[in-house]
Amino acid sequence: MLKSIGILFVLLLCLPCVLSTAATDARLGGGFLTPEPYLGYSVEDWRNEFQQMKDIGMRTVIMRHTINSSIMKSYYPTNIPGMTMSATAATDFDNMMDAADAEEMDVHLGLVIDEDTWFKWNWALTETSYPEELVSTSTIVANELFARYGGHSSLKGMYLPQEIDNANYRTEKALGVLTNRVLNPICNHIKSLRSSLIVSDAPFYNSNSAYAQPAEWQSIWTTILNACPNLDLIIVQDGIGANTLNTFEVIERYFAATRAACDATGRQFWSDLEMFTIGAAEYAPPDFSRVKTQLAIEAPYVDHFVCWVWQYCSPTYSPKSFAFNCNYKRYLEGKETLVNESLGKSYSYSLAPSTIYPDPNMTKLTDGKWSIDYVQGGEGDMVGWWDTSNAGTLTITLDLGEVKKGLTDFRLIMIHADGAAVPALKSDSVRVMVSNGVSNVDLGLMTNNESKSTNYAIYRLTTSNEYSARYVVYTFPFYQWAICNEIEVYSSPPQTPVEISGFELE
Repeated sequence: MLKSIGILFVLLLCLPCVLSTAATDARLGGGFLTPEPYLGYSVEDWRNEFQQMKDIGMRTVIMRHTINSSIMKSYYPTNIPGMTMSATAATDFDNMMDAADAEEMDVHLGLVIDEDTWFKWNWALTETSYPEELVSTSTIVANELFARYGGHSSLKGMYLPQEIDNANYRTEKALGVLTNRVLNPICNHIKSLRSSLIVSDAPFYNSNSAYAQPAEWQSIWTTILNACPNLDLIIVQDGIGANTLNTFEVIERYFAATRAACDATGRQFWSDLEMFTIGAAEYAPPDFSRVKTQLAIEAPYVDHFVCWVWQYCSPTYSPKSFAFNCNYKRYLEGKETLVNESLGKSYSYSLAPSTIYPDPNMTKLTDGKWSIDYVQGGEGDMVGWWDTSNAGTLTITLDLGEVKKGLTDFRLIMIHADGAAVPALKSDSVRVMVSNGVSNVDLGLMTNNESKSTNYAIYRLTTSNEYSARYVVYTFPFYQWAICNEIEVYSSPPQTPVEISGFELE
């Protein structure tokens, strides 16, 4: 037995050189979403969100769940007894699906999330009626979703939020319960609604030696997929963000095993690329270089990439996701990541900051730390100025220490909170200039990339020309409070072409 496992493991390591069906384009094709951040979105809001996704080549939308049975909440109008509907449940998904139709997105609607019960049942594998209860609720939800949204051209599939791991399904009995009492009843029912609906699940693995290793993982998934002909697609979580044991080498081994199982059973295999790091001070997204490595390592094995979650790629979710979005666009264009020349550099003000939002060491604006939201009373990484004359003008001068070449991207991150006398700056009022100490070049007005969900705005100006300068000067009028979080200047490094086939930025 051990000898045969060893031979199989050697074969798995050789798989990359013989794969013929996997995708070669290392780019994200879509993302998971959860309902909560989008409550109350109009059709126009959703169209804007989808246009941002399409702007970086994403068309696949996987709504992770439509009901959360752990808290008995529904995000669409349901007749399930005991469910509390979110305040805007009557229109949220209606608006989303209308917008998805208009933007030609591919939507997969998740059914019932029940994390607490699911994982408790997983660990014990007790003989209870839980599988039948889950199937009953899931089929009701599938019926209701299909009745309400089945006529939308954007509805492509339904997603099972029950995540299958490599710890609990290692015996014939456990696999039998999973396939016969959970997966098959739900998958078969979805197919009875419309045979073309894609049914998917997002399993995960942990490389802990006590759990199924790649060869056994391949066997488990070959068994599951053979037993469940209507489970069309598995979207495997790459695990790099959730577990420090899951190294890049581990990803390759488990992804090779998954590819082999999917090839043997004729199924699709997508990557659920994790855009976070558990325990990090800033949860997501990670440094772009890590994501680029994930894409490169996983591309030989998968048919498609989606990420967890779309928000972490969004240009309007947070300053960090905005920075990721900018770098990812450059990656798609075959360009190297921009270099932040402002980190740790000195700067000066034309007006002294308020003692409520001070900057005693003159370091807050170039320390690379972002605040997503307004914090009253001077806490947080922000600097503030107060003026009620309606004639206040502030100039911030950044000193890069020496003349820097290739300057092409200029950003000013501001905090606003209208109810706290911290109004947003006028969109046509923020100006940026570069100087070498002798001559100045006025680059013009910056564009406001304002977040819908949080109280920050990124004023940005990009140039087609690359400038050489030591000083960068930001000037803007303000009234009442002006609160700044960060000033940033990026240079474009010498380019090494990166081939990304079959994609053009819209």
